[in-house]
Amino acid sequence: MAAVQIKVYEIDEAGYFVLAKTGTGALIDNNGTLLTSRSLIANPARAAVSVCRPSDLNKKPDCRLAAEVITCGANADFPLCLLRVRTVAGLSEGQNNFLFLKRLNAGWPVVGERLRMINFNSSEFLETALTYVSGSAAEADFTWLELETAFGAGADGALLVNREGELAALNVDLDEYQSADPRHVLFLPPLNDWFLNMSQASAVAFSEAGRFDDFLRRQSQTRDQAEFSWADPAVRVFRPEHWEWFYPQENQLLALGPQNGRVQIVWEKNPDFSDLDYVSAIDESMADGYEFAADGFLGGLSAKKFINIDDARFGRWLIPGRDYLLTLDYQAGSDGADQWGLDNLLARLVFSFPPFVPAADQASAPAGEALSPAAEETVQLEVGAESSADSLPGRPAVFNQAPIALNNALGRKLNGRILLRVEKNGEAWYLSSARQQAYFLGRPSDAFQIMRDQGLGISNADLNKIPVGQAREKIVSRTASVFAAKHLGKIFLAVEGKGEAWYVHPTDGRRYFLGNPAQAFALLRAVSLGISEEDFARLKK
Repeated sequence: MAAVQIKVYEIDEAGYFVLAKTGTGALIDNNGTLLTSRSLIANPARAAVSVCRPSDLNKKPDCRLAAEVITCGANADFPLCLLRVRTVAGLSEGQNNFLFLKRLNAGWPVVGERLRMINFNSSEFLETALTYVSGSAAEADFTWLELETAFGAGADGALLVNREGELAALNVDLDEYQSADPRHVLFLPPLNDWFLNMSQASAVAFSEAGRFDDFLRRQSQTRDQAEFSWADPAVRVFRPEHWEWFYPQENQLLALGPQNGRVQIVWEKNPDFSDLDYVSAIDESMADGYEFAADGFLGGLSAKKFINIDDARFGRWLIPGRDYLLTLDYQAGSDGADQWGLDNLLARLVFSFPPFVPAADQASAPAGEALSPAAEETVQLEVGAESSADSLPGRPAVFNQAPIALNNALGRKLNGRILLRVEKNGEAWYLSSARQQAYFLGRPSDAFQIMRDQGLGISNADLNKIPVGQAREKIVSRTASVFAAKHLGKIFLAVEGKGEAWYVHPTDGRRYFLGNPAQAFALLRAVSLGISEEDFARLKK
């Protein structure tokens, strides 16, 4: 299809590709030359452009192509841009055969002539409608058609096609050219010489094209993945059954439920995040119509929960880290129909980057002592969402599963590991070497109790023979100490202390502090090993 959706990304102050504008464009030759409105591209030298082509009018377009600028009107003194479409390695091979619209390159507007309006609407679907020419005007050296029907807001680059299928005009959405009249569109034939001069020119290579292509590939892959993970910041999210998710920009994940449930996670890089930054974020949430509801934990870090003043179905979590601020907006869908999926997603979040510590807590901590038990070595998980998932009518009791006996070679090989069923909503299981059984780590409280039940008493002298691991570091294979090598995968309780629980990871031979239920649950998921359903089924044989 010759009409395409254009998404223009810009690099924000933190270095992320963020979506700046969306609009419509037209392919005008078989070389992939793309015509659109200058108003879409504020900074041609820094524009990262994604091109989306619809395969079906009932589906959203597929964004597998990119484009680079050939020319744009300098300082918006010329209302058009030409771009050259290009393929993206690993994403759009074989998509360089371009259907295109022939331009109307001669003639004059005729009052009463019928034109077809073509535009991608705010929901990203292609829509068409008929309109008629009601007049014309000359202004600022351009010729404008006046239409009987105006385009709505956000219709930058919308196309006007005549009865012969020729592109006759373009909506350029520049007030200085249109006298602020939304019925005026740019008539193209008088610009024929400009097209002839510029359409054969080379596009200017975008300096961040490689990273932008990585982003587009990740964006395409995200829709089909059961787990979304990110390294900077360290984020892991598991998709509930029947939900869809999208990666609209580099610092945002969007999950949509079947009954209009919604979760949007946005992260902002903010090195040396301060008390003042946190206060500002809280003030912004209140300005957005939210009121403070409770302090809690979410995804591994302490957080503040807010509820929408006008509609309690809408909520927000603010999750501060040492170098990041995460904002999670959510709603449970029509009449709470997606509450189970929402709870499932929240309960399985893992944010494993260093937490934010208020200045007052920093000042009160004794010299050389951690601010909280292993605060820098562990992560925590939100526990407030664990009740409703079991109580919803018609929903499975996902937190109650019987232990599995381990009677085969695979079970013995994986003894002591925490397994993550990546194709089964991210369920976590602990394979106990002491009891030769696999235990389901459902809710944080359940996981904590199971791990303590598996615990073996240990003296401080022996515990100190096992080095301490840090959950925020990547688990890598190391040579364990002689003592640790004998106890890989076990849980120890420090009986000469306060009964603190520690897990000895089988890969690196280091011990990880389990802390409270939230900390234990998130830590175990953070150091887990992914397993397919096919291999998990083999454990039961």
